[in-house]
Amino acid sequence: MEVDPKEAAESLKVIEQAQQVVSRHSHNNGVIPLVWGIVVLFALPLYDLLSSSIASIVFCIIVSMTVFWNVLYALRIPIQPRQWKYKGPFLFLWWGIYYVVVLIGGIYGLQWFFHGRPPFMFTTIAFFAAAPLLYVGLRLWWQAQRREV
Repeated sequence: MEVDPKEAAESLKVIEQAQQVVSRHSHNNGVIPLVWGIVVLFALPLYDLLSSSIASIVFCIIVSMTVFWNVLYALRIPIQPRQWKYKGPFLFLWWGIYYVVVLIGGIYGLQWFFHGRPPFMFTTIAFFAAAPLLYVGLRLWWQAQRREV
C-alpha cells in the first residue's frame, strides 16, 4: 500500500489548517487571560486616582461586567476544547494566589519602604499583578494567529 507523497503533504497541510482554525476559535486563543490582564492593569490604578470608596465601587462594576462578558464569550465560542492549553481554571487559581501575595506584599512592602503611601503604588502593583496573565494571553493569541506559509 503506497502513499503518494504529494497527497500526504496536502493532507498534512489540511490538518494543520484545521488545527489553526480550531485554536483561533476556541477558549485556547488567549483572549480570556488577555482581557483579565487588561482589566487588572486598568482597574487597579483607580485606587491611585480616586478615593478608596469610589474606586472600590468602580472596580467591582468593571470586574462584574468582565465576568458577564466572559460568560457570554465562552458561550458563543463554537469550539469547546477537551483540554486547555494553559490549564484553564488552574491558571486563574494560581494567578489568584499570586495576585493576593503581590497585592498584600506590595501594599505593605511599599508602605514600609517609603514610610507611607508612595505615589502610584497601586499602578506599580497592577503591572506586577497583570504581567502573568498578559504574558500567557499574548503567547496563546500569537500561537492562534500564526500563519504557516
